[in-house]
Amino acid sequence: MKFCNECDSKLILTKAGNKCPKCDEVELKELSKTPEDKKIDLYTYDDFPFEKGSYYLQKDIRKKLGCGMVAGINYNTYGNFLVIFMNAHTYSQDVNPYLDRYEQETNLYHYTGKGKTGDQTLTGVNARVVNSNVDNTDIHFFRQYNIGSNHQYVGLVKLEKIIQNIQPDDSGRNRKVYEFLLKPI
Repeated sequence: MKFCNECDSKLILTKAGNKCPKCDEVELKELSKTPEDKKIDLYTYDDFPFEKGSYYLQKDIRKKLGCGMVAGINYNTYGNFLVIFMNAHTYSQDVNPYLDRYEQETNLYHYTGKGKTGDQTLTGVNARVVNSNVDNTDIHFFRQYNIGSNHQYVGLVKLEKIIQNIQPDDSGRNRKVYEFLLKPI
């Protein structure tokens, strides 16, 4: 049995992991919503709710843009846009199997596709990223610079290139991954 570090309540196991009924009340409500309940306001470029360069709580971004509470790559079917979160991490397999990075010389973000175990495939949200230019799907990019800090809204990014690489998976075995090279617009 596990208990919350904040309030010592008994944790509830959900498909998004262990949640506290007191501290994670908002997240639990989101998890229990039906797809129809999850419709969000649609935004134009002029009234997008986040300002480029500003910092926000990840859970507030997810709620406002209709994202799931865990995934790094999120597709919103109602607005035909992707939201990508690049979380800060150390280059240690114990912390994060996604070795994302920013390359200052090229001004490109190297963002590892979805899939923690085994070789990645270009299906699901990975395929959405690959086809984003053809499908005119906007990609909103949020970056966290320090573990535990808020995410900065980088703005819209565009897929420049896809490369295949080798990275360890969540059990430490080497696997094939796709790196999406994303360029700020």
